[in-house]
Amino acid sequence: MTVFLVLCATLTVLTIIANLLHYAGLIDLKVRTLLIPLIFLAIISLIVGTIASFFISSLFLDPFRKLNDAMDKMAQGNYNVRLDLNQNEELKQISDNFNRMAKELSSTEILRSDFINSFSHEFKTPLLSIKGFASLLQKKDLDEVKREEYLKIIIDESNHLSELSTNVLNLTKLENTEILTRYEDVQLDEQIRKCILTLQPKWEEKQIEFDLDLSEIHIQADASLLKQVWLNLLDNAIKYSYDHSTIHIMLIKTPENISCIIKDEGIGMTQDQLKHIFNKFYQADQSHFEGGHGLGLSVVKRIIELHHGAIHAESELEKGSCFTVILPDSKNSFSK
Repeated sequence: MTVFLVLCATLTVLTIIANLLHYAGLIDLKVRTLLIPLIFLAIISLIVGTIASFFISSLFLDPFRKLNDAMDKMAQGNYNVRLDLNQNEELKQISDNFNRMAKELSSTEILRSDFINSFSHEFKTPLLSIKGFASLLQKKDLDEVKREEYLKIIIDESNHLSELSTNVLNLTKLENTEILTRYEDVQLDEQIRKCILTLQPKWEEKQIEFDLDLSEIHIQADASLLKQVWLNLLDNAIKYSYDHSTIHIMLIKTPENISCIIKDEGIGMTQDQLKHIFNKFYQADQSHFEGGHGLGLSVVKRIIELHHGAIHAESELEKGSCFTVILPDSKNSFSK
């Protein structure tokens, strides 16, 4: 209605101006007759063009304004922002991709915060223990038995800190590594046997036996990194096994891959615990916790991924856990 009134008023003014010009002798009747509609059409075109530009601008630029605002909020650390662009299939795809990215960044931020909190806790606990027992050692009336006990605790906690620092550095290095460059021939069965011997004091103390079915298998891999895999998995198997139990280890080769299965008869885990065992600083069973720090399996998983392999875990409470490491049998790997 407003636009119609403006057009009527414009037409009236143009008519008056054209008549005045005609009566003043500046234009003749023919020009006056043509001038009014031409100017009127020009004004209408200008108004229509302006209105059309406004709507087109709103239609096409509004989604990009929303996207820009959302990206600005995300740049300020708000990972809960979401887009809802459903004007067409392309914009919907942009919206879905943005929301997926925001969700991933939010999850990463949560993991980062959890990592920092857990890392701080893992460092703080042994430091407080060392400080406390060091203070007790200052007592002059402390008997020799207590002194030896406190010194052992301090040494154990110091070793714990050293191992934690090493594992954090190793994990950080591995997470920043995309391609392995140091490959050599590794005889897996022999490497696993050597790792078992390395851990002999631990399994002898619990009188654990080993049931070995190890085929002679060679593979091209990073020997030092694979050694960390077997040491971590075997150490966990021993740690969470019952006394006088058996750890079963099988190494087999198929045309597609090489599998190593390590199964214990220990305390096991719930299905909920099983979902998180490869997370940093996660400890499945705090009640049976024996000096671990929740980084071993994260390191193991990353090493296996760098070898283009996979690791799977199965477990049942009071019946033990089973870890299966699968490594690809590439053209550079061979079996004798």
